[in-house]
Amino acid sequence: MKKVIIIFIVLFALASQINIQAQTPAYETPGAFPKQAVAERKIVPWPYLREADVMYSRRIERVVDTREKINLCMKWPKNPLYDIIYKAVTEKATLVAYKSDSLSSFYTAEEVLKLGSYDKNIQVYPDPNDPYYAIDSVIPVRFKPEEIRKYKIIEEWIFDRNTSEMYVRILAIAPMYRPVAGSTGIELPEQEMFYIKYNDARNIFVNEELFNRFNDAGRLTVDDFFEQRLFNSYITKESNDYDLAIRQFEEFKVDPYEALLKGEEVKNKLFEFEHDLWEF
Repeated sequence: MKKVIIIFIVLFALASQINIQAQTPAYETPGAFPKQAVAERKIVPWPYLREADVMYSRRIERVVDTREKINLCMKWPKNPLYDIIYKAVTEKATLVAYKSDSLSSFYTAEEVLKLGSYDKNIQVYPDPNDPYYAIDSVIPVRFKPEEIRKYKIIEEWIFDRNTSEMYVRILAIAPMYRPVAGSTGIELPEQEMFYIKYNDARNIFVNEELFNRFNDAGRLTVDDFFEQRLFNSYITKESNDYDLAIRQFEEFKVDPYEALLKGEEVKNKLFEFEHDLWEF
């Protein structure tokens, strides 16, 4: 009987160890204690919002540059954001890649893999003794997700008179890339690769960890990063009657610095609107 009990205890300990190892992310080396908080985390749903309670609403577009120091955690080598999104669209098929911010038509996984990829013309010298004899050849160059350095965020600022609260809800996120013109190898201006619905992505982001530079025990998820507004960004567009981005207006086409200042002006306007709602 004692032998049976001992065997049962040993098997239970082994099963527990296997379960802990299974919950440890593949990119993480096991540490002094099992880390399961991120794997077990669930999203906190947004509170219900009635149209009748929305006293004010403003659509904003902003760009997050991962090269800024405060945003460096977005490209943490162990679990970069571009890898999370790109694999969810192309390999796991857990996210839909939409063609535009209308979020209506979408790309297939095969079409997404072709975005950013191109055929490059090179010259091959089959005869090493004859440097003047060359053959034109074409090699496919596949897009590398690590080339994604910026993300466009589409969000809506809302004042709810029912709760007397001004808050923001992210609607969509778009990785940005530089497409290449045909076989010339010339990079075109930066643009959106595809859009994903943020509300769908939250189910994935809540179980994906980002690096916390202040405390390794403070488990920070991608969902925390966006919901707590831990990133820095600059505004590129606010809703207007021409439906143009700031840089598309004539007065900002020549001077990009003025466009940045205009974005800061929009930020300040949102802050002042919320502040002026209250009297002390």
